[in-house]
Amino acid sequence: MAFCGYLSSVNPQNHKALAYGTFRFALGVVELMHGLVRVPMLAGFAAGMAKQFEGSILPGWFVYSFGCVLPFLEGLIGVALILGAFTRWTLAGASLLMSILIFGTCLRSDWAIVGLQMIYAIAFFIALFFLEYNRYSVDRIVRGEGA
Repeated sequence: MAFCGYLSSVNPQNHKALAYGTFRFALGVVELMHGLVRVPMLAGFAAGMAKQFEGSILPGWFVYSFGCVLPFLEGLIGVALILGAFTRWTLAGASLLMSILIFGTCLRSDWAIVGLQMIYAIAFFIALFFLEYNRYSVDRIVRGEGA
């Protein structure tokens, strides 16, 4: 009977905050790993990207340069999401980066990859939409709010 009393007194906001935190953490891990696995082979990754865009309107030097920067942006976004630091701006930046990637993928007419990228865009949207539940984060500590 005491257990039933406990269940009825649990604040549903705690569950939403925990759900949000685990979702944000998972997004962060995905972004961090996207960047980390590419750093050791950075020149090859960038060259591969440039080759994929041959014949498109984007100059090869631009795509190569973007390919050299992309893993670091993904890693930075990943770390910030894992920690919950600057979450609002990190998610907005991640959405912008994903929009740039979607634009490039559309230039290549690779619609299957565009569909996968849209899933990431939706995930960033969901995380931004439910930002009010960002309870377990560095942002909250910096604001001086208790857990």
